[in-house]
Amino acid sequence: MLPFLFSALAMNAVGRAAMDMIQEVRRQFADIPELKAALAVMKKNDGIDQKSWSTADQATFDAADGKAEYGKCVEISTKASIREMVLPGILAVVSPVVIGFGGGAEMLGGLLAGVTSCGVLMAIFQSNAGGAWDNAKRCLKKV
Repeated sequence: MLPFLFSALAMNAVGRAAMDMIQEVRRQFADIPELKAALAVMKKNDGIDQKSWSTADQATFDAADGKAEYGKCVEISTKASIREMVLPGILAVVSPVVIGFGGGAEMLGGLLAGVTSCGVLMAIFQSNAGGAWDNAKRCLKKV
């Protein structure tokens, strides 16, 4: 049960951090004129090879290069990773101590064996799920 709790906490943390990142990217596209203009050019030329764009469109697109505030996105990601993983970290440290003192060595051994085996299986399943997700995205792009 503990690995599932860790997994749920981590997935919720990733969702919250991703939402913060999306809001920042939207803010940058709304507030930075070069990025806004480049987005309009990309929408106008959707499906057309970039080499076939007009000179003005290419110049507008090139003017946006390096205008994004990457540091803010890195800051959001860093702060979110630290902030969101405090509870899972505390839970990972405190639960064996509580089980060990409360239930004895046998219960602690069972907890550690169960968490380890369950954690390995979850890691394998999630690794395969990530590959399947990536392949599904690639297949959808071709459609």
